[in-house]
Amino acid sequence: MLPNRRYTAKRLNKARETLEQDLEAHMNAWRVHVRSEIADWKKDIEMSRLRLQIAVTCMETTAAINHTFSERLRPHFTGLNQMIGRFIDVVAQSEMESENPTDRLRKEGTALLQTIRETALPTLIDTFIRFDPLQDFEKYSTRIGNAVEQVSNTHIIFQSRHFSELMPKSKTENIPLKELITEDILSKSIPAFQSFSGNIRERFQHILRRAGEIDQIVEFNLNATLGLLHEVPIPSETPDSGQQATRDAFGRAVNQIEVLSQELDQLLADINRDLPGKAGWLMGEIQTLADNQAIISLKMRLTEAKSREKLRSLHRRLWKQASNRLSTAKEKCYHFFRTIRNSYLLLRKISGLAETSERNEAELSLFLSETQQRMGRLPAIYRALFQSEPLSDSRLFTGRVKETQRFQEKIGTWREGHPIAVALIGEKGSGKTSFINMLAAQSMESERIVRLELDDTIIEEGELIKMVAEAFACPHALKWEQLTDAVEAGDGNFVCVVENIHNLFVRTLDGFSVLESFLLFASNTLHRIFWLVSCTYYDWRYLDRIVSISKYFNGIIELGALSREETTDIILTRHRLSGFTISYEKPTDTRQHRKLKKLPSDADRQAFLQRQFFDQLTEHSAGNIRVAMNFWLSAITETAGDQLRISAAQTGISTSLHQLEPEELFALAALIQHDRINRANFARIFNLPPDDSIRMLNQMKARGILLREGDAYVIHHFLYRPVVRMLKAKNIL
Repeated sequence: MLPNRRYTAKRLNKARETLEQDLEAHMNAWRVHVRSEIADWKKDIEMSRLRLQIAVTCMETTAAINHTFSERLRPHFTGLNQMIGRFIDVVAQSEMESENPTDRLRKEGTALLQTIRETALPTLIDTFIRFDPLQDFEKYSTRIGNAVEQVSNTHIIFQSRHFSELMPKSKTENIPLKELITEDILSKSIPAFQSFSGNIRERFQHILRRAGEIDQIVEFNLNATLGLLHEVPIPSETPDSGQQATRDAFGRAVNQIEVLSQELDQLLADINRDLPGKAGWLMGEIQTLADNQAIISLKMRLTEAKSREKLRSLHRRLWKQASNRLSTAKEKCYHFFRTIRNSYLLLRKISGLAETSERNEAELSLFLSETQQRMGRLPAIYRALFQSEPLSDSRLFTGRVKETQRFQEKIGTWREGHPIAVALIGEKGSGKTSFINMLAAQSMESERIVRLELDDTIIEEGELIKMVAEAFACPHALKWEQLTDAVEAGDGNFVCVVENIHNLFVRTLDGFSVLESFLLFASNTLHRIFWLVSCTYYDWRYLDRIVSISKYFNGIIELGALSREETTDIILTRHRLSGFTISYEKPTDTRQHRKLKKLPSDADRQAFLQRQFFDQLTEHSAGNIRVAMNFWLSAITETAGDQLRISAAQTGISTSLHQLEPEELFALAALIQHDRINRANFARIFNLPPDDSIRMLNQMKARGILLREGDAYVIHHFLYRPVVRMLKAKNIL
């Protein structure tokens, strides 16, 4: 029997209640612990599933891209090379059979070109577009995003585990795991992947553009070979010379296709290396989330990052305010030091410490002579691509997108019945005629077009009326009124293109009458004629001050300076048609050498040198196409087989331009405005006796500043940009 005082019913009931409460507490603690363990296992399973999905997605994407490259794209390049190889063999066989090699070359070349343009090239381009491997990148990114979306929003993880005692004392925490993956891991992975895919896309599109030029490469080399054989007929005793010319020309085309095929292979190799690497990094980062302490650290890191971002935002706002004030101070310092520099240069000139004009003129003549000789040694086939003649083939035309859109708006307004007159203005060499040719082929192909090319200065009104009357098929018209009546009596509307309208005036008191009468005629016929005229930029500014020429036009399109990208595209598009390869020489600048040494491969170093070169070319040419092409040709220092070596051309034209006499400076300004001037008009503009006019022009020609073209004088094309800069600096232009 138990003592009644210690084991009463009341005490027993209380003890039982205590035991039941302890048991319930233990059971609740174990329930929470087990649920947390299950949630932790679920988290690990979800992370493993996510890593597996990333691995499978990467493998399937890589396999799809490899199949596309190997089975869809590469065979086209092989087929093109085989096609050109068979063509070379057929031409060589015709020479052995005593058939006229030039005729056979023309016949077989035309057939080859037709096959490439009608069958091979459209199929290749269509395959590139239909089986674009970059679409697989988009699917890869989408699948990774969908896999992350399947992750639960929140997970329970252990902060600590203590279950060595009967009642576990583990601590847990709710973690927004999906948000952590999105904000930390994906926020790092996405920009890197976008940069990678953007680089692949750019390289792939570059190959696609180059592939679209294959027919032009073949056509150019065919025409160039026919031209060489026509100039230098093949002797019957040495037929191998014709075979060699054909092999050389079309061998370069084959090499160009091989280069594209190699670039495609390298692109595939980079994808096979980098895509699994990026997927592996992503999987590794997700693997770290198996460690709960790492998750907690990640959460704390993101919280700190958000705080830092607020501080950075405040810093940016304060820095912006400070930089605005600093820029104002910088501008004032720049003007101050420029004034000191100009004063120093003036003092050197007054004191006689500056270089003598004789030495500068000798350096200028030597530079021009050596540059001309170096360009003359380039292959004729290559020089033909960079002739300054206007383009007639729109395939070589690049850029000018905004200008084209503006013109299309204007001609659309004219087609709706509104009178329109458009002026196209730009520097000499900015591509005005090429732009007009492109517009005629693409935007005015359905219109009846009359073209007037004013290549020489016209100062007699009767001469201009005769020219316009012949263009309008009104040979009996002798006055502007008769021409106006003939236009009004004609059938339908049409477009009239007048090139070089600046050749209708000379800078004399009575030198504007011809231009003004023509402008009046154009304004009287606006309801029947869409007028498109071209004028040099500096002439337009001058004429607008003198005769307010802009009031006659309700559309003015300025061909401004081309961007670096547009200039690069123009030069390299022409270069690629030649089939030659290029190698950029290392600069002499020590700082550039250090940058080159840090680059990992020759391809990276060449890409760096190419960017440096075109930065210099764009700065020198100021976006002028003709100046840019001359700069490119003058920068070619050596031709070794099919490779051209490029070095930065000399841009420091001698300071002799700044030491010209005032009358010579104004002569250059007149030449910039009139483009070309003969002796009579030169004497008329400056009110000089004929002998003095001839003497000044011949002296400037002898010093290399001017060139003689027929009976007219023009500024040397190498000096055009330096002369413009110098005249602007002296406030003459």
